[in-house]
Amino acid sequence: VDKALEYQKKAAEIDPNFANAHYGLATIYKKSGNMEMAKKHLKEYLRLEPSGYFSRMAQQEMDAP
Repeated sequence: VDKALEYQKKAAEIDPNFANAHYGLATIYKKSGNMEMAKKHLKEYLRLEPSGYFSRMAQQEMDAP
């Protein structure tokens, strides 16, 4: 998990508009229990990718309590 987090952060740093990096970060943060950071990256993912299958999933996670 630590390596995955490192790689996803690096990908987002290299290209802040790489939506998949933000989705990956959201997934990692969610699994580690950091919902604040997970929602931050889901929001950014949705800004970059407003439609599609993963966008619907991201929106559902954003809407979840």
